[in-house]
Amino acid sequence: MQIKEYLDGTGVSGGVGTSDDRAPFVRHCLARNGDGDTPAMVAARRRNKEALMALLQPFIVFPDRRELDALLHRRNADGHSLLTFVAHCDKTLSAAHGVLVELESFAHQHDSHKVKECFRASLGSTMSARLSTDLFKRTHHRTTRAERTFLLIKILSLSFVVKSLFLVVDMLTDAMLVKEYYELWEKQTRAPETAFFFPGAVSATMT
Repeated sequence: MQIKEYLDGTGVSGGVGTSDDRAPFVRHCLARNGDGDTPAMVAARRRNKEALMALLQPFIVFPDRRELDALLHRRNADGHSLLTFVAHCDKTLSAAHGVLVELESFAHQHDSHKVKECFRASLGSTMSARLSTDLFKRTHHRTTRAERTFLLIKILSLSFVVKSLFLVVDMLTDAMLVKEYYELWEKQTRAPETAFFFPGAVSATMT
């Protein structure tokens, strides 16, 4: 009932409710029936993609590794995980499959070896396991490229800052020289009997 109230308050395509709403909703999402199935497993069994995405919603917006471990890795009485149900009907639940792969990656701190081991443990050596691994590789590749791009931008930004710093130092040095030449010129104008040379040169009294 609390799940229905939560979904009625937010809508399947809306945002999650308040933090006060989320905690009981997550507890009910992780509850199990007599067969050991969670509500998400039941939705996946029935291939109800709208209900499944709604049940995954709070885990997507506010991912917590302990909650994800309970959602993704605990098995029902038959030894099946949520990923087992979703991956075996990928055409119908393709969006949910992609979400579960992303959540698995987060749950394992983006460790590719652990993620692939988890896929094999849940799906064995099946086409679904290969598809899940391919989805992860594509996602991980995009993440790696984004990280490299961000690093390149940081390097270029740092290079620009360093060049700007040298430019400022050069301008300050020029300003100091101009000031020094001006002061020498001013002194020479006020005392024509004294000749001044370049900065650092010895002044001589004109005779």
